[in-house]
Order: sequence, then structure tokens, then C-alpha cells
Amino acid sequence: MRPLAYPINDFSKTFEKIISRKHEPFKGTLNNIKQTVIQREAAYINNMKALQSTATATWQPNQIDALQKCYTSDTEGLGLLKDHLLSLLSESKVNGNDFTVCPYCLLRKPDSWDHHLPKEKYPELSVAPRNLIYVCTSCNRRKHADFDENLLKYVNPYFYDGPQTPILHCLAKIENGRLKLRFICHTSDQNFKRFSDICQRHIDNLSLESDYQLEASSIVSRFIEEVSIDFPGGISEDLLKNRIRKEFVTVSDEFGINAWEARLWHCLYHLTGFHTYVLDEIANNPHTQRDGLDIPAIEALPDIVF
Repeated sequence: MRPLAYPINDFSKTFEKIISRKHEPFKGTLNNIKQTVIQREAAYINNMKALQSTATATWQPNQIDALQKCYTSDTEGLGLLKDHLLSLLSESKVNGNDFTVCPYCLLRKPDSWDHHLPKEKYPELSVAPRNLIYVCTSCNRRKHADFDENLLKYVNPYFYDGPQTPILHCLAKIENGRLKLRFICHTSDQNFKRFSDICQRHIDNLSLESDYQLEASSIVSRFIEEVSIDFPGGISEDLLKNRIRKEFVTVSDEFGINAWEARLWHCLYHLTGFHTYVLDEIANNPHTQRDGLDIPAIEALPDIVF
């Protein structure tokens, strides 16, 4: 999870622009409920700032249809809104040289729009800027229209400012020569207790822990292979910790200390026995050159004209 830059779009102006491009009877229906929709969006913003969900409203079938078509039918207003949200991603400091990664998982590239509170249950928020989040297909599919009126089940990155208090933690143990990892949310700081609970539901509902475990296993394997190239005879514990520290700083500077990979490096830095584990891996799996440098050059080559 990582924060997103707060959209500056005025919802009322965006909504009015979309309405202006509609034809009857949708235009009349939307104009009749416009003030109620604007009030509902304001209530949603206030609730999100307080880390609370929003109760659903009662709408007539024709109103639901008109509200959902604000999103499902292309209009200039909707296009400008999406362009604005995407421009914030491309300008964001945390994106580095890449376009971005999914703010829900920090694993995959985003390619679809999610409604944090689903438009099927909250049609009035179908084009609310702070309810539209650019995410990966996997997270979008897993979340879909899941919601709870009484509590937030997912982190909304527009209202997550990346606290410098650790919320996500990586736990590890070495058992029978294997590294086992867990990712959980916990804090003893009561100021962040509610947010920590939302983060844990977020991870559980999106099945992210298994994704983190799988990706972490690959990252650790690549890390040990790189160490074995530089230190085929083994590495000292101090040098190993220095390399881990560099990895932690790189990730945390870009995505914050609560990024799952930052927590992985933090865990490995403090893990008793990790140095011995790395030495055993180097000894049991000696690195062989894969770049072709160990293969003799061909003695006779055909004449080449340069």
C-alpha cells in the first residue's frame, strides 16, 4: 500500500460537466438529484478522513441507471477526470522511473479503475475523484464490489499519508534450512490502531500475504545470488547487513517504510541466523558464470568486413 496524491478536481464541477453532456431523460434525472449527490460525496470525504465507511443511500432504479452511466458512458468530463488522476501518478515522487505500481499491492502495474466504494452500491460516487483508484487487474478482480457499510475493508490510498510508524511487519524464521516469512499488520500505538486493522483486512481480503511471500522468496534468492557473485567464498555479517541496509533505504525512500519489501529487508536485517543461512546457501549452491565469460572464444572466425 502506498499513498496517492490528493486529486484537486472539484467534484461538483466535474459532475456538472458530465451532466451537461447527457441527453434526456438522464440529464433531467441527474439535475434533480445533483445536490443530494454532491452532499453524499462530501459525506464520503469526511468519513474517509475519519477512516470510516459510508452507509448506502436509497435510489430509484432510473436514478441508479443515470448515475452509473456517468461512468460507463464516455464523456469529456470523465475523460478529463481520468487524465488528471493519471497525471498525478506520472508526476508523483514515489513512482521513480516507472510509470507506477498498483497502490493496493505494490506488486503489479495498474491497468484498470477501481471504485473504492463500489459503484454498484454507491452509484452517486461513480465519478467521485477520490473514489476512483488506478489499480492492477488482479486487485480489481479480487476486490470487485466487496464492501461493508460499517467498516472499511480496504485502504483508500488518497487518505493514506504513509505514517512513519511501522504498521506492516514481516516475521521470519529459518526452519530445516528454509526461510519462512509472514506479513501482518500490528501496532501498539493507539493513534494508528484503526488504520492498522483496516490494513490487515486489506491484506486478507486481497490475498496479498501469499503474493508477498512468493515475491519475497524470489527477491531473497536473487539477493543471495548477487552476494555469491561478489563473495564466492562467503561474506562477513557486517558487509551483509550493509547490503541489506542499502536495499531497505532504496525501497523505503521510494515507497515508505510500510511498503511490504521495505518490511522484508527490515526483517532480514534483524533476523538471527540469516548470515549463517546466506553462507550455507552460497556453499551449497556455488555460483557458476552464466554470462558466457567462462566459455573459451572460438579460435577461428570467418572473415568479417567492418
